[in-house]
Amino acid sequence: METEVREVIAASRGCVIAPAGCGKTELIARAVAAGGGRKQLVLTHTHAGVRALLTRLKKVGAPSGSYSVETICGWALKYASAFPVLSGLGDGRPPGTPYDLVVQAAVNALAKRSIRKLVQTSYAGIYVDEYQDCVIGQHQLVLALAEILPCRVFGDPMQGIFGFRDNPIVDWGRDVRPNFTELLRLATPWRWRNTGREEMGAWLLDVRACLATGKALDLSALPAGCLWTRNDIKSQLKVCFESMSRSGTIVAIHHMKNQCVSLTQRLRGGLTHMETVDCQDLMAAAEQIERFRGVGLIKVVIGFAAKCMTKVSTELKPLLVAFGKGKAPSAAFRKKYPQIVAACASLLEQHDLTLIRVALDAIGQLPGSVLYRRELWREMGRTLHQHQAVLGQSLRDTAWFLRDASRHYGRRIESRIVSRTLLVKGLEFDHAIVLDADQLDAQNLYVAMTRGASSLHIMSSSSQIKKAPPKGI
Repeated sequence: METEVREVIAASRGCVIAPAGCGKTELIARAVAAGGGRKQLVLTHTHAGVRALLTRLKKVGAPSGSYSVETICGWALKYASAFPVLSGLGDGRPPGTPYDLVVQAAVNALAKRSIRKLVQTSYAGIYVDEYQDCVIGQHQLVLALAEILPCRVFGDPMQGIFGFRDNPIVDWGRDVRPNFTELLRLATPWRWRNTGREEMGAWLLDVRACLATGKALDLSALPAGCLWTRNDIKSQLKVCFESMSRSGTIVAIHHMKNQCVSLTQRLRGGLTHMETVDCQDLMAAAEQIERFRGVGLIKVVIGFAAKCMTKVSTELKPLLVAFGKGKAPSAAFRKKYPQIVAACASLLEQHDLTLIRVALDAIGQLPGSVLYRRELWREMGRTLHQHQAVLGQSLRDTAWFLRDASRHYGRRIESRIVSRTLLVKGLEFDHAIVLDADQLDAQNLYVAMTRGASSLHIMSSSSQIKKAPPKGI
């Protein structure tokens, strides 16, 4: 990798195309470490990405004073708020200011000679990771920085899956290539070489080329570690159940949230559902818990539990029916579930978060039930507990602040999950199962197929998959 490091360091403005698992983070870290001790600004998108870069920089022995690793939005906020008049941000960052306005404020500041001079004296060069995830405003900020200092961007247009209609990501052909000279394309599949699956890694590079050009994938002959199975619900369950006997981490990748939830319920907790960071089911339940009283509150609590566990809806229906009629449940029901009845009866009389926690704890002990949305269940418990120490804040706000903190400081990822490409991009697992591969577009399919370092199981209606090539790469 020494040749690549020298080429990156020598570039004044360049781009490195980095397919999944081909050593992008290692190259950035080594280039910074070999930069002669001069401070480099390393930008990425998430705090998880910041941690990954810091870990790798430490591993390669980069001097601690030779780099500053920050998120793009975090760096923009620091400079825009430090110069509120020049940036136009105002007195600090007003609460609720969208980050696209913060980034634009930083661009405004960089238009001033004094700020450009400050940046030049603070850093010797710039590295930007995961460039395919930059929205247009962030791209404009990087272009402004590239006018001041040597700037190298790293990314893979085949992994650009985060764009939205009202906030599009960079178009590689329109935005990146005209502004950054392509330095090199990484081509060593380290992720798979390190697990003894180098043939699989080489094949995935061929897959990337096929998907990028619209050529059909032939899944009838696969390298060791890869399997193809015809796709249907029964086969999906069979493959997922069989995967549970394997050691290591597992991800089964579906196309839509409702598919993920349904599958985890059928798998009875063997694989659990991965929630989004904003976790709308948590926000909605927190809002309803504060709004409802009496029988309505009990319905909310049981309804939330039913989203997370099996058997709740059927087993506790008699309790809801009885309370709805203003009656006590039958003697047989009270004998069968005394703790649940007592906890819910208390909620008829008093709206208290401690009692809600008691009720959920009791429901959580329902015999024979399976908790298949563990993260959602755990986050509600954290929200109820934390809210008791907070004054003047809604329960929904407490839930939001806890989830937002996980965006910054990382969150616990279950080792065996069902999820979507948007949530597992950038993560690595031992084994990956791609369900309904036909439903994924070329970029999402490539991201899905490159998550497993040791094995990959693809499920589709045919062993021949043909996707329209992505635009703008």
